[in-house]
Amino acid sequence: MNNSRHVALLILSLAVAPLAPLESQAAPTPLKLVEDLRIRGSVEGFGVIQWIAIGPTGRLAIWEPQESRAVIYSAAGKRLGAVGGPGEGPGEFRPAGLGGWIADTLWIADRALRRTTLFAGGLKYLRSEPFPAELRTPDPQAYLGALVPRARYRDGSVLLSANLANGARLPGQTASTGSRSAFVRSTITGTMRGVVAWRDLRLECWQGEVHVPFCADETYGLAPDGALLGFASIVKPDANGPRFRVTLIGAASDTVWRREYPYAPMVIPGAEVDSARGALARAITMVPPPLRVRAERIQVPSTYPPVRLMLIGADGSIWLNRDDGRTWLVLDPKGNPRGTVLVPTSLELRHVSQSAAWGVVLDADGLPDVVHFKVKAGKSP
Repeated sequence: MNNSRHVALLILSLAVAPLAPLESQAAPTPLKLVEDLRIRGSVEGFGVIQWIAIGPTGRLAIWEPQESRAVIYSAAGKRLGAVGGPGEGPGEFRPAGLGGWIADTLWIADRALRRTTLFAGGLKYLRSEPFPAELRTPDPQAYLGALVPRARYRDGSVLLSANLANGARLPGQTASTGSRSAFVRSTITGTMRGVVAWRDLRLECWQGEVHVPFCADETYGLAPDGALLGFASIVKPDANGPRFRVTLIGAASDTVWRREYPYAPMVIPGAEVDSARGALARAITMVPPPLRVRAERIQVPSTYPPVRLMLIGADGSIWLNRDDGRTWLVLDPKGNPRGTVLVPTSLELRHVSQSAAWGVVLDADGLPDVVHFKVKAGKSP
């Protein structure tokens, strides 16, 4: 394999974002990203990279959906092998896989085959375990369906995203929003242990089956080991000015912290608004006629939502993708703003911490490179 290290060859400037500090907080310190390692897609034959999973020892799993396989690398970028392949036999997958690590074991969940396969060290097939199609609830008329494994815990339980069916409500469900989506903890056989968190649904962001472009819907992130769930949502405007709220929840459904952050709304360029209106018009044609009147009333917002994407590191740090999609606000494990980073449009961050980040960068031919960065203090020259 031909890996190349590019120490300090690519330095990404981190500029202070238009986020005013809270009264009790210092302004975020400017930072920079320094490229440390690159695994070249042109050499490795990467096509599409759906997800990247980092193990506790730094071992890397890269999922290629077109091949239905995970390619495994050492922390130094050395290719160690690959597991999977298309099919339904032991160790084989359909394209739609999700995965992660629990200790030194790689798990890959196949949503089509409804099973999770385990590999020791990411390379040796251990076993496959089915996961349930639905979970029963205390209400005999309701159940949780559309289950997707999101994380596995050392005690053998799993974290699932799920939707509540048949109109029932469960304890802890947010009544004001009509939330139907939750993260639940369950045994691998389908015995529900409890709801970790409900996802709020901003009804104003939806008109029937059509989502309002650029609407500030709730954003969530999940730590790689499932120990932390984060949610970012806009706060109702008041005399204190525009703010968004970040809530961090533990795997036992405990609130670790909740904080609010002021921000300066960023106006969406006219070309993006026009593009969104065109996509919206096409979507409306797919709506059944009885519901089309509501969808046709949708107005595209004039400003970006304050948070587009959230990533949570294994160290508890939180990275928030802001406004135009290029700026990331970095929070330490206690929610204090640490810095901001401005990334090129060709970089998509996948895994983060206070000291490092992994991302996918498209080369000149549009092929994905997997790149490791160190996070450093200071501005770029």
